Formats: sequence, C-alpha cells, structure tokens
Amino acid sequence: ASLLLASLMIFIVMASRRLGVDPDNIASPIAGMLGDFCTLGLLSAIAHFLWEMRDDYWWMQWALIVTYSFIAPVCARFASANPYTSGTLREGWKPVIISMLISSGGGLILSRADKVYKMLAPFAPVMNGAGGNLAAVQTSRISTDLHSMGTPGRMPMRRPSSRNSFSDDGDMPEEPLTPKPTFSGLLSANTHSGSARVLISLAVPGAVCFVTLIVHVQSGGQALPQPLFLLVYVAATLVQVSVLFVAAHGIVGNLWCDGLNPDNAAIPYVTSLGD
Repeated sequence: ASLLLASLMIFIVMASRRLGVDPDNIASPIAGMLGDFCTLGLLSAIAHFLWEMRDDYWWMQWALIVTYSFIAPVCARFASANPYTSGTLREGWKPVIISMLISSGGGLILSRADKVYKMLAPFAPVMNGAGGNLAAVQTSRISTDLHSMGTPGRMPMRRPSSRNSFSDDGDMPEEPLTPKPTFSGLLSANTHSGSARVLISLAVPGAVCFVTLIVHVQSGGQALPQPLFLLVYVAATLVQVSVLFVAAHGIVGNLWCDGLNPDNAAIPYVTSLGD
C-alpha cells in the first residue's frame, strides 16, 4: 500500500507541476482518500488469502514475516543515506505512532456511539474525511510557504494584507507567517487566514451534497434530509473544520519553531484529530 501510494503521489506532484497547478491543493486529499482505500483493500485481500492458506501452507505466513524482517533494515539503510528521506526517517516515527493512537480512540468513540445512534456510521466518514482533508491542504500550504522563506527553527515574519482582514487599517506591523492558533486568528489579516476561510466555506456544499445523497440512498430514494437536521449537520461540520484549522495553525507553527519539518509530522496529527 505504501509503495503504490508513494508512486501515485510522485506522479501527481509531477503532473501538477506540468499543468501549473499547486500540488498542495491536490496531493493531500488524494493521499488521505487513497491511503484508506489501498490499505483496506490490500489488507482484506491479503488477509483472506493467508487465512485460506493457513492449513496447507502454514509456513507461508512465517516466510513473509522473515522476508519483511530482512527487507526493512535494508530499506532503512538506503533511506538514511538519502538526504531527502533521512529527516523523515528520523522524525516520522513519533507523529505516526501518536496519530495511530488518536485515531484508535476515535474508532472506539464511533463504535460506542453507533450502538446508540444506529444511523451515525454513514455520516461519520463524510465529516471526518472532509474536515481532515481540508485541514491537510491548509497544513501543506503553510509548510510550503514556510520552507520558501526560511529554515525550521525561526519563524519568518510577513506584513499582512488589509484585503484579507475585516479591518480597514492598511498600516499593519509584521507578524508571524503562521496564523495565531485561535478562532480569532481565522479572521485576521494573515494571508493564510484568508485561505483558511475559503477552505472552511468549501465544507458547506460538500456536507449538503453528501448528506442528501446518504439519506436518499438509505431511504431507497424515498426521502431527503429534513431542513433542521441538515442545518445542524452543516453547523457541526463548520465547527469541526474550524477546530481542525486552529489546531493545524498551532501544530505547524510549534513544529517549525522547534526546528522540525512540518511536512514530516503535521498532517498525521491533524487528520487523526479529525477522526
């Protein structure tokens, strides 16, 4: 799954550059979507195959474990020798493990809630996926901007543009490139606060379309969502996405100031918080 997904990401970034499209706006959502799809598909297929072969070819499972045990150190050695991947190898373990723990907690919450609210399960992935993907796009954009203006360890400063603010004051002092990790920071003059407001607004039509589709399919084409339910669902989506954007701003800023590359850590934290 990792090999297929990594190869696809390389292709998407190269194709985006050829077409003049910002890869930050495309790669993260596709990675999040196909990551789950590839992992679940391959996991179910391989698990089914090994389960069917467990009696006649019991040695196959042990052979696979031994093979991967030899391959992993070789891959790690090559990755550590490559300057483009050595940082990821050193810094990538902690965020991945912590995000797995956070996502597992989200799974327990969903499992318990589904026993009480039988219709909850179809709606949860829509909200989690949309919020996590939008916040991942914002995270990638900020990280790319930070790398273009400096190196991890020192926060770049930039004069905000008044057209991105609800204030008419054009004479503003320089401020950190990363927006403040507060809800008021989403309304500030920071350039990335403006892009955050645009991305958050995209959650509304997505929520309306998917909720309508889910209700229509669940009812066998006989019903549409009630206006009150639709209103509450959209409001909950906006709250969740806003919280994720605030968290993304804080996570990226703190990682950068600590001398860490946000590209190696920020997105796993943000998407797992979405779950």
